[in-house]
Amino acid sequence: MPPARNFGLLIVKLQAIEGTAETTATNGYAMPIMSGMLGPTKEWGDLPRQGNTLTRQGRYAQRASVGGTVTVMAHPEALGLLFYLAMGTELAVQGAGAPYAHTFVMADSWPAPATVWASLASGDDADVWRFRDAYISRLRIVGESGGNLAVDMDWIAKHYTKPAAGAAGFPTDYDDPAVLMGADPRFKFIESVVKLDSDSDTPLEMDNVESVSFEIDRNPEIRYGPSLTPKTLAADRMVNFNADVMYSTGSGGGYDRQGWNFLEDAYLSALNEDPDQSTPAGSFDSTFGIHPADADVGLRIVSGGGDSLPNTVNPQANWEFETARPDAAETPTLVNYSLNGICRVPAEGTTEATVIVSNERATLYDTGGS
Repeated sequence: MPPARNFGLLIVKLQAIEGTAETTATNGYAMPIMSGMLGPTKEWGDLPRQGNTLTRQGRYAQRASVGGTVTVMAHPEALGLLFYLAMGTELAVQGAGAPYAHTFVMADSWPAPATVWASLASGDDADVWRFRDAYISRLRIVGESGGNLAVDMDWIAKHYTKPAAGAAGFPTDYDDPAVLMGADPRFKFIESVVKLDSDSDTPLEMDNVESVSFEIDRNPEIRYGPSLTPKTLAADRMVNFNADVMYSTGSGGGYDRQGWNFLEDAYLSALNEDPDQSTPAGSFDSTFGIHPADADVGLRIVSGGGDSLPNTVNPQANWEFETARPDAAETPTLVNYSLNGICRVPAEGTTEATVIVSNERATLYDTGGS
């Protein structure tokens, strides 16, 4: 009997060969679905009317697509695989023993595909769909003070099927994948810090952060063949990286406007027609996912130099900072700080964005942890 779990389950396994679906969920990660689902959709068009008639002549399928948006918890063990599928490259694993630090940077080519199972219910009554050549087109991490981090994923796939119960590809034995349930540790939004101009001698450090969201959007192009099924994924070297940081103006018993002060001079020089009107830009270093049981296990997203990090390509030009003057309010208010970048895949050995995930696994998808 499968373990008790949510009504929906998402199983993700790295696919060995493009075009060949995995037939078993063993060594994949199974994550309870908080919201959303994957499935096929079609877009329809009307046939043109003829003559003076207003009668509808019919319609035809313009295109078919497979995918959807799914939200899961940020499980440390599975998050490495998800970042690998979104970014494409993992550098050498750091650490002789657990916790291991996995460092992910952007790959030039499109990341590896996955086989994904999305199910409703469980056991023999499960409504299971299997998606082959599935890709994460957008990955978004969301966290609020005191809460668990959540992961929103937009998936696209080239093929889907509904395997019969007991047939190959129907994952009835949910003990095979690493089933991540309520007892499994999850990243929590505690002890979160955001540093701006992190590669400078005097970075601005905000430790009164209330929420953070970070998004990697590869914005892929799908080309359709005559059968209206996806045939080609065109790689896109331009990747949008966007983050929103909410910090509180009530900190230390006073009125904290550090985010605004950081950019005030740049904004004033632009408004006063100063020759220096360059967009405020720089590097950042954000740690906003901490394991509740181990402060050394967490989630870090960084641009700029630093110990044990890859070389960085001109971070001052890649990440734009934006905020607004804080509102006047009777009580402390939240101020939004935006970090916006368009990541161009840099030369080998360098990076414009780095994600570091710490967990108990020595490799990003090995459920054995060795």
